[in-house]
Amino acid sequence: MTPNSSLSIPTAVRQDIDTYRNKLGILEFPNKPNGKPMRYLVSVNEIVLFAESKNQKVAKDFLAYLIKPETIGNYLKATGGRYLPVMKPVWKDAFWTNPADPHLSTATQTLTKGLTRPFYIVQNPAYSLVLEENVWGKALNRIVVNSISPEEAADTAIERIKQIFDEWQ
Repeated sequence: MTPNSSLSIPTAVRQDIDTYRNKLGILEFPNKPNGKPMRYLVSVNEIVLFAESKNQKVAKDFLAYLIKPETIGNYLKATGGRYLPVMKPVWKDAFWTNPADPHLSTATQTLTKGLTRPFYIVQNPAYSLVLEENVWGKALNRIVVNSISPEEAADTAIERIKQIFDEWQ
């Protein structure tokens, strides 16, 4: 089982029909222990146009073209649905809801329910340092390699996370 927010795995095997349709599955997450539905992590990719760029007008014209629903919709379909749309008009294309495609139709059905939330780094940039430092991975390593108790490893990780967040205050 691999959570795959970009659908890169099914897209990578799309040309192998047997694997795509019969050997690879997609499921919604189960409910949380409290019985409530799980919220799915989503990321939205941004475009950056630097103020010192030499071709500002050309770049802006291209971006104006790219973000048209029909243009971005065609681009996303050409990528095999690896990334999903954020514009409501693009979701209306039957490509995203075709029940013959179990991966895209399930992802579309799941993500259009409104049970999503952004990754923590969107809510607070300090969390990107937590990920960069691999704080939780180091805690697990200390448990497995150094035989530290899970409680001690968690306390150390939480202390480091608090330090990182305090530096961003």
